[in-house]
Parts: sequence; C-alpha cells; structure tokens
Amino acid sequence: MSRKVFLDMDGVCADFVSGAFNLFGKRLNEDEWPKGEYNIAKVIGVTEGELWKKVDEAKWVFWFNLREYPWFKALYDSLLKQSDGELYFLTSPSKHASSLAGKREWLAKRFGDMFDKVIYTKHKHLLAGPDTYLIDDSDKNVDEFHAAGGNALLFPMPWNRAEEPLDHVKYVMDWLREEMI
Repeated sequence: MSRKVFLDMDGVCADFVSGAFNLFGKRLNEDEWPKGEYNIAKVIGVTEGELWKKVDEAKWVFWFNLREYPWFKALYDSLLKQSDGELYFLTSPSKHASSLAGKREWLAKRFGDMFDKVIYTKHKHLLAGPDTYLIDDSDKNVDEFHAAGGNALLFPMPWNRAEEPLDHVKYVMDWLREEMI
C-alpha cells in the first residue's frame, strides 16, 4: 500500500486570512489574534454571511490572488521528496463555484497548467486510512481525519490549538518522519 500525504491549501500554503482581512480594508495582526479562535469573520468584526458575500463577489480572483506563506515552497518540496511523489493538495471549496477556478489557477501559476495533484472536498476524513497523512490548520479536520483512521498533524496557526513552532517546515517534517517509521 502506498503512503499518501495530503496538504491543505488555505491556512497552510495560501494566506486566506490576510486575503479576507483585505476585503474589508483591514490588516491582519497575528500577534493580536485571539488564540484558538477559528471564526475569521468574528475576528474581522463581521458576520459569516458578510464575509462569504465579499469573498463570493470577488469571484475566482480572490482565491487566485492569495499570497503564499513564506514557508510554502520549502514545505512543498520537502513533503514531495518525503512522500515519493504521493503528495496531493486537499482543499475545501467554498459554496461558490468560483473558488474551484481560483484555487485551480493558484496552483497552475505555481506548478503549470497540467498540475492535477489536487482533491477538492469538504469531507477530508473520507480519504483517511492507516497510510494517509493530512497536514491541516483546522482542529475539526484533523480530529475527523484521526477519528476515521488517518494520521493528521494540526498545522500551527494562531487560530488553532497548536503551539507555533520556530520553523514550520522542520515541525512538519519531523512529525512526518516520525509517523512514517
């Protein structure tokens, strides 16, 4: 059985939170983020409906223009090597169809038009198994993946329960090497 590594996009590779703040003309200050608060709309000071209305109005451009985190390239390259090429982006689309196009274009910009190592689903736990490894910033996604029999690492961000490491790439790679033994 081959081992598969699933890498979340938003909040791990692409900075969705800053993108959302920008839609409302606000700047993100991660030092002031209420620890463990996953509700971005609440931190911005708007309702969930208002947040998603703005994201949806921006269409695919919102998703395409999300900046990559500084560790993205090194993390991806390290995971690709460790997984022997069995590395897939596993990302939740929003309810608006334009998120699929925007996420696809975000990946195409970095990996070329033929890149197809991506799975779009809100039901990440359905891919869990003994030889699967999820890296995600959502406490809920990680807990559900574990409960379904997969291996999952909560990628440390201010909005989840994990403690911030000094080096995100080292943190992930140390965990993955330990899990794959």
